[in-house]
This record gives sequence, C-alpha cells and structure tokens, in this order.
Amino acid sequence: MDNLKYLPFAQIDLQDPFFDSLKQDYVEFSQWFVKKAQAYAYVLYSAQDNSIQGFMYLKTEEKVDDVTPPILSSALKIGTFKFNPQQTLRGHRFLKKALDVAIHQNLRYVYLTVFAKHEGLIKLIETYGFYRHGEKQSDNGTEYVYVRDLSLIQGDILKDYPLVKPQSVNKYLLAIEPKYHTALIPEAILNNERLDIVKDVSHSNSIQKIYLSAAHNAPELKKGDLLLMYRKSDGTAPAAFRSVVSAVCTVLEVKNIHDFTDEKKYLDYCEKFSVFSKKELCQFYANKRYPHIIRFAFNFAFPKRPIRRQLIDDVGISTERLVLMAITDQQFNHILKLGNINENFIIHQT
Repeated sequence: MDNLKYLPFAQIDLQDPFFDSLKQDYVEFSQWFVKKAQAYAYVLYSAQDNSIQGFMYLKTEEKVDDVTPPILSSALKIGTFKFNPQQTLRGHRFLKKALDVAIHQNLRYVYLTVFAKHEGLIKLIETYGFYRHGEKQSDNGTEYVYVRDLSLIQGDILKDYPLVKPQSVNKYLLAIEPKYHTALIPEAILNNERLDIVKDVSHSNSIQKIYLSAAHNAPELKKGDLLLMYRKSDGTAPAAFRSVVSAVCTVLEVKNIHDFTDEKKYLDYCEKFSVFSKKELCQFYANKRYPHIIRFAFNFAFPKRPIRRQLIDDVGISTERLVLMAITDQQFNHILKLGNINENFIIHQT
C-alpha cells in the first residue's frame, strides 16, 4: 500500500535510526518528539523493510517572533523536514504537500529553518520560490530561515508553484492512458484504485513530469500553457461516465524524439520523470511511435472529477476522440468550476 502516511507521533518509532541525525543536530529533539504524542506528521516508510525514509511535521503559527527578522503574520512552519535521499525525489513529494496545506489554509507564508550544511535541501526549496529571509539563533547553532511568500508572484513557473496563471496562455485537455495516470500523478488517484500502484519512485514523487504523446498538435504547446489531465476510461464502464478530468498541470517544455542524437541522451532526459519503464522508453525511441515529449509541472488535483458526459453536455467539448484538445478560456473556467477547484491556486492578476 501507499507508504506515505499521516500519523500521530505516538505511532511513530522514535528509535528508528532515521532520527539519529536529528537527535544530533537538535539536543532537545527526543523530548520534543515525546511531547508531540497527539500531533500528526507525514511519514514515508520503506516498502521493503518498513523503516522510516522521510518525515515532515507542519504547524500553523500566528506569528513568528523567534527568528530575525520576525514574520509578523500567520505562517505554516515546516517544523521538521528530513528524508533519506534515494534518487527518487522524495523531497519534492513532501514540499508539494506543505505548499498545498498552506494554500488550503489560506496562509500567506510557509517557512522552515535549515543549517547551511544541508545544501541539497536549500537548493530544492530555492527552486520552488523559497528565499533566505533571515536567521534563527538557538543552543543548536545558527540556522537560516527560508520563506515562501505565496502572495509574491515572481513570474516563474517553478518559483510560483503550485499556483497557475491562466491569463494569456493556451489551455488543453491531454488524454492519459489509465495504466499510467495514477502512477504519474498520485494525488489524482481515483477512489476505486489500489493504493499500491503509487510507489516511492521519482516520477510519482516529483513535481515535474514527462509524458510521451503521438498528438499531432503537441508541437503547438508553449511554456506556460495549461493542461487539464484527462484520464481515459479503463473499460469498466462507458467512457461518458468513466473518463474524467483529474488535474491541472503547466507545460515546461516540449521536445521531439528526433532532437536527441542518441538513445542515451534521450533516456537521460526522460527516465527520471517519466512513468514509462526503461524498456518502454527504448521501444518508443526505436519505433518513434510517440515522438512528442511533454515536460510539465503537476500543480493540483481536482477535488471533484468532471466526467466526459459533463464535458460534452455542460462544457461543450467535442465528442471526437480526445488526444490533445485545445479548449477556450470559458471552457477551462467551466471545468475548474465543475471540479470545485480552490481559487487560492489561481493567480488572477494580469
């Protein structure tokens, strides 16, 4: 089953070796952990031996006055954020969760403190819009304070992530085969799907994704265009009721398979972020059946999944076979409304 869990501290083993480095960095960690018995944290467990591989604790604070300079507003604190690197982009999965929580709680700021030695974590959070705000002094030493201001629009897809700006960009429905859909976008899992199809692998954990398509109009996609992911029917019911819109994503780049001079360069680009196996990718490279390589950022899932019947009857989407279909601004907004999207994810400024 899915190995990312949301558990009370009382059910988490403090003696797991995972916590040894935190105990070394923070002298009060064990005592603090025990006091948090009724609080909850996100924990990533290994599917092989059930050992802890990642941990994140979130806390909402009315103001932050123990850092310099203070943050005089409500903020979501990432109180503990650690993961064992395994080249599976686990940190992305945790960071996505923290940003989503802040947005759903209508909080302007997200912050965390980090020692300078944790260069990998600093690089990750800077990629997604965190900036060095100040410092925090404690018995454990000096920590940097990194802040993400969700009201600060930087005009960069990743630094503004997971917010989307729908003005002046094109919108599309992109069809995804059911067997790939949830492994690629685990937050968009359907209620009747097995949890064990979501693995601790890079294409599931990562914010950035890659999908190969044969859509003839894929070269039209431009950086910043918005994709509504359309999960095709799995055949268990008529497509009108089984095909659904599941998520909103932003185009980062589109390449053609012929852009790569050899298979190794193609695999280096695709393999980490693609849901396709290495064998499948090699087959695609050989036969060029899916020549368009779409790299995109997964922004957010639909709380309610509009079905194909609604798209046709209510939104006015064509009944023709859907691969990559351009839609109007009005249709895009209508689909968002059908999906009960949280407006906090949308940048409304021009």
